[in-house]
Amino acid sequence: MAAPPKKKSVDEIWRELNAKPAVPRSRTTGVQGFGIPGVTTHTRVLPKSQPSGAQHAKHIAVDDASCSRDAHRPAGTSSSYDPAAAGVTQEELQQYLSTLQRTLNCLADPDRGVRKNAVAALHAKLLKGDAATPKASSNMLQALLAGPLLPPLVLLLSDPLERCRLTALQLLLEAAPLLSDPGALLPGLLPQLVVRMGQLPLQEPAEEVRLAGLQLLEALISKAAISALTPAVEELSLLLARGCEDAFPDAKKAAAAALVALAGRLPAGALEGQAERLLQALLPGLAHQHSKVRLAILSGLQALVLSGIPAGILQTQLSPAVKPLTFDRAAAVREAYYAALASWLECQQDQQQQQDAAAAHARCKTYAPVLLPLLLLGVSDAQESIAAAALVAVEQAGAAWEQQQQQSAPVASAAAGTLAGQPDSTATPMDTDDQQQQLQPAAGMHSPGDLSASPAAVAAAQLLPPFKGLPAAGCRRMVAQLLPQLLPGILAGLKEWTSSLRSAAARSLHTCLVLAGRAATPHLQQLLAALTAAMTEEEPEIVTTLASCCRAVGAFVSCNTWLPLLVDALSDPKAGDISRANMLVVTSCLVAAAAVAQQQPDPQLLQLLVAALAADDVRCSEHVGVQLQLLSVVTNLLLWMPDDACKACAQQLYLILLQLHGTFSAQQDAEGPAAAAAAAADDSSSASRAAAALQQLAQRCGLAGAGQLAEAHAQQMLAQLTADADSWSAGSANLRGFMSLMRTAEGPCLAALLPQIAQVLQPILADADRDASLRLSLLRLLDSLMEQPGTAGAFGGSNAALVLAALLMPPLVWRAGKAAAAVRFSAITALATFLTAQLAPPEVLLAAVQQQGGGLLPLLAQCLDEDWYSDVRHTACYVERLLLQQVGQRLSDEQRRAIYPELLKRLDDSSNKVRIAACAALVEFVRSAGSSYCATNSGYLAAGVVLHMDDGDQEVAEAACQVLEALAATQPAVAAAEVKGVQGRFRARHYCDRVLAAAQAAP
Repeated sequence: MAAPPKKKSVDEIWRELNAKPAVPRSRTTGVQGFGIPGVTTHTRVLPKSQPSGAQHAKHIAVDDASCSRDAHRPAGTSSSYDPAAAGVTQEELQQYLSTLQRTLNCLADPDRGVRKNAVAALHAKLLKGDAATPKASSNMLQALLAGPLLPPLVLLLSDPLERCRLTALQLLLEAAPLLSDPGALLPGLLPQLVVRMGQLPLQEPAEEVRLAGLQLLEALISKAAISALTPAVEELSLLLARGCEDAFPDAKKAAAAALVALAGRLPAGALEGQAERLLQALLPGLAHQHSKVRLAILSGLQALVLSGIPAGILQTQLSPAVKPLTFDRAAAVREAYYAALASWLECQQDQQQQQDAAAAHARCKTYAPVLLPLLLLGVSDAQESIAAAALVAVEQAGAAWEQQQQQSAPVASAAAGTLAGQPDSTATPMDTDDQQQQLQPAAGMHSPGDLSASPAAVAAAQLLPPFKGLPAAGCRRMVAQLLPQLLPGILAGLKEWTSSLRSAAARSLHTCLVLAGRAATPHLQQLLAALTAAMTEEEPEIVTTLASCCRAVGAFVSCNTWLPLLVDALSDPKAGDISRANMLVVTSCLVAAAAVAQQQPDPQLLQLLVAALAADDVRCSEHVGVQLQLLSVVTNLLLWMPDDACKACAQQLYLILLQLHGTFSAQQDAEGPAAAAAAAADDSSSASRAAAALQQLAQRCGLAGAGQLAEAHAQQMLAQLTADADSWSAGSANLRGFMSLMRTAEGPCLAALLPQIAQVLQPILADADRDASLRLSLLRLLDSLMEQPGTAGAFGGSNAALVLAALLMPPLVWRAGKAAAAVRFSAITALATFLTAQLAPPEVLLAAVQQQGGGLLPLLAQCLDEDWYSDVRHTACYVERLLLQQVGQRLSDEQRRAIYPELLKRLDDSSNKVRIAACAALVEFVRSAGSSYCATNSGYLAAGVVLHMDDGDQEVAEAACQVLEALAATQPAVAAAEVKGVQGRFRARHYCDRVLAAAQAAP
């Protein structure tokens, strides 16, 4: 029987574990191949998944391109780092490694739990220490992590267990700040990181591991020497680009932070070769839903641009991508965005590195036309603090621009002296333009350096916060010099489809014009055309901004340069109403600003402008926008024009205002009496504003009011306005001007004009085929003028017969149709007003009654038989009453017999209102006829009235009773006989008693 094996002691077991096993060379893996003295193990080889086909070849190519310097060194070879560089001897390193032997052996154990515990133990031993292993000093950490421990840790980055990969990265991340030369880790670490995190598709599935890797890169970059970073630029750029493309938000932020660190450590231009790759990775992140991610991406972008990127990429890729940040909903993002633009515009790659002022200025001239419009948008940001900061940034950029220009001037001068007048073959068109602007100022302008403006001009521009006046001179000179490059892009933005982009362009244009001042003079034609086209905007906010742009031009640019352009635009026969309305908006803003700025216009240019406004195409336009804006232009002109120029243009201005006043008054009348009364009481209504402008024009001409103005120009105005009377319609512009002339003229002036007026109106009012609306408007005008005490007298006296025969009687002729009935109603109403005011002497009325071929009585009889409107019959009864009051006693019996039968017919009218009015007219008939009137006809009258005294309507019965009472006073026998004959049948016998009592009381 075999003897039992001898039990081993603990020391023997430990020696056996430390003994080197006889393992074939081809199966040696794990930490044995890392060259760690005294550390041995035997582990299985984990299969490594490899992509296949073309994708595998692509990955190999990427790996070879990004890690060319490690192409012949497999990931896992021993490090050649000399521990003496870290201040550690080989013996000290071996002694410390001996305390880690068991832990290092377990890093390659097949059991993942063992590996996980081992890497966690290694993390604790190195950074915290324990009873067996003291905490590693900074120098020891440098020697270990850059030397023997780096390969096993790098190998752990491809471990199947996520915790092992993460803990290995966390160990390196926490140790990195303690290392004296963290750049020594990059040659061994970067190839594996590129494999895991730099190739597509990403081999690292865990976002926490990718985040730790990016954080490790930032920590290494922040402390690594430039000599260590420069060879690794390509690999670092690839890793950071993949990090910026990562779907994990924290990974994006970490990659952006690492990029900021890398750009800050490398010399200027070191990243220029990788700029396109990095930009393609960064720019999509600017639209990320998290504002903190957008902020981080923006910081990385800022650092990349400051490190230097090709100018072509700046214009084609960067500028369009960052422009949406103008509308970012987060104020912090917009603030950082404008700060980044400001740093780019200062055109300084590094304060210590900038030595060539001429080169810096050339670079700034390349960047500024692209970036300055974006920064100018910040000056009009909705948040005042951001707007103020953006304005400060613009001023700082302008100061840097001016300083670089001054520094580059001696260089340019020296070069010019060296070349002795020979042209520079490397000069750009922009340089040539700058030199020409410096040597030859534009016509009508001060020198390019003189961009000052008077306090009145600044006030006229109506600058809102953040402006507290004109900004610093440096930024104004910068914008003035760059204006030819800035304007095309800004003006093109006014035509964008989306309102946000159009708003941005309008805001940028306003800031640009404020800064450029009079330097905008050479671009006026382009500016005015763009502003005119943009005024069709439907968004009120954008229209307000565009109006501010016009005010800036009117305040800072000489009026004698833009007045001819306005005249040409307003005189264009091909322009439509919308285009004219837009141009009038621009003109109004320019004139208003020039008035406040106290600019002195050329009188001849003012006369040309007024003539263009008074042209038929503008003055007679029926477009509401043209009418309203024309009123604004004329109102502003009256505030600006000198007295002499105002008097010289008074007739044309009066013509324009007459038409506008007539147009707006007609619009008010069409809305109804209540609306017209409310509008008349409102000083802000268009008609009230036009009336105020007429008053102001009179005062500027040295006259007391609009009445005297009419008297001074009435003859010329009447001739001009009525020249096309044969073709008038209800909406004719000259008709409205004619009506306004009659409304604004005083009584004496109107009386003098009345013969000419009657000559114009008589054919229109008498012609039943003319537009009914036209005839109605003219009759209502006459009616309103005869109601007003100030103008009613003009229609009486010597003009009464003319008014009655030529203006009032012709429209009373009966014509078929409802429209003709409406004209008759307006005519009978005007006649009633004429008689109520007692404007006609009795002789004139008698002549009208006795007129051969008809006269007034047949016309009234026709109106009494009106079958369309009861109001016509009612008003005709009223006119008969007035006529009988004024000339009834002088009528013949024949004329009386023509009157009372028609009135008796109205007692059977369907309208009680008409019946009562007819009774009132019959009362006047009886009184005017007197006691000498024929008893037979009086009996007929009494017989026709007495039946209505028993009417069911008490008002009608009362009115009939009053007729018989009046008859009883003049012919008691006739009245009493009729009443007694019906007294027994009547219900209302008290009316009979009243008539009989009146008959008894008669003399």
